[in-house]
Formats: sequence, C-alpha cells, structure tokens
Amino acid sequence: METINTKSKFILGIDRKKLVKSNDWLVHITNKMDLVRVFSVNYSINNEKKRRAEIYYPPEYDFLLKKPAIILFAVKNYPMDRGSYVSWAEMIAVNGIIAITYEAPDYENDFKYLLEYIYQSKKRLSINTEKIGVMAFCGTANRFFSMNYNRIQKYNLSYGIFFSCTIPSPYKYKFSFPLLIVNSGKDYKVCTQSFLRFKNEADKLGLKYKIIDYPNGIHRFDVFQPTKK
Repeated sequence: METINTKSKFILGIDRKKLVKSNDWLVHITNKMDLVRVFSVNYSINNEKKRRAEIYYPPEYDFLLKKPAIILFAVKNYPMDRGSYVSWAEMIAVNGIIAITYEAPDYENDFKYLLEYIYQSKKRLSINTEKIGVMAFCGTANRFFSMNYNRIQKYNLSYGIFFSCTIPSPYKYKFSFPLLIVNSGKDYKVCTQSFLRFKNEADKLGLKYKIIDYPNGIHRFDVFQPTKK
C-alpha cells in the first residue's frame, strides 16, 4: 500500500521544529520544502521480507514526466528517518530531482533490491532510470565502495556524489559512472589523504569527476557546520 504525506510540520513522523533545535542532526530549511510530496512504498526482498522506502517528489510535480532520481545510500546505523537524510531529500526534491531514502538492515542486498524495484516500477514512479545517481556520506560511502559492484553494474548508475569519506583508488575500484566529490579541507586526515590520492590517480586514468572544495569545511560540515553554500 502506498501513502502520500503532505504535512509540513511532520515529515514521516519527524517533528521538524524539534530537529531544527537539535545539536545532533540539523534539519536544513529552504523555500518550498513543506511542499515536497513524499510517497511511502514497500519493496520486497526475495519476495519475502518487506523494506520501506520514501520517495520525495518536487513540488507541483507532473507525474506524466520522468525525472532523474538520487538515492541516498543507507546502512543499518544511518536510519532513513534521521534529520539530515530527510532534509537532504527535501532539498534535492525542491531543486527538481526525485530523492529516495530507504531502510537498509542489509545494505548490499537492500540497495540491489531497491534498484530492482525502481526499474520494475519506473513507469508508476515516474522515474527516469537512465538518470539514477547515488549520494553517500562518511560511513555510508565507505560501505558503498565495499560492495561487490558487479551485482549492481547492470543498473548503470549515472553518477555518484560523495563527501566526508575515504575514496578508494580508481586502480582498485571500477568507477563506471561520473563522480562529484565534495572535499572538506579540515576533514579527518584519512579522508583528505584518500581524496588527494584519488585525484592524482583519476587524472592519470582520465576518469570523469568534478570536485567541490570547502577549504574550511570539517567532517560532515553539512550537519555540524552549516553554511550558505
């Protein structure tokens, strides 16, 4: 069964005002966030276990059109209801792209089955499956890179957005999609070192990537160090 939530104060059961005041996980605010429409769907695992996903559509979305989508990669200890996930999904939707969050107790299998569900339901969900990207932060990005990419390669991810994480060597990890990497100049040493190594190796291999550099950004600056950028 699918439900649609259009309430502005409570998004997926989250008290926005309470989260805004929280020092743990900031909820970002921008215009028209309260107009984002959220579908709750169930996608099956081996036709047995059910997982929940939330699909965020842009305000005044025309469901006759198919839009690109960004999946916010999830793992067990990063719940989809966390304030930062909700607000990132809303900001993505406000900017005209569908955003998807989901439950992921078994992150590798759950991501694979979520992709299968999206491909099978693309017409009903109004998603352009030729333009699906993944976005991951910190530990979730590390889990993404640890997956056996051969299991999901057939789904042809269009791009990846990664920040506050360690980026694997392109000599070891097959990047078959363009990358947007956000570099925080004051991130943990292991993150900044992997970023510099990736940049040098990616240039030698001619990989497609783009970098957004925040020289004064700390680890997960989007949560702990909000800026106008």
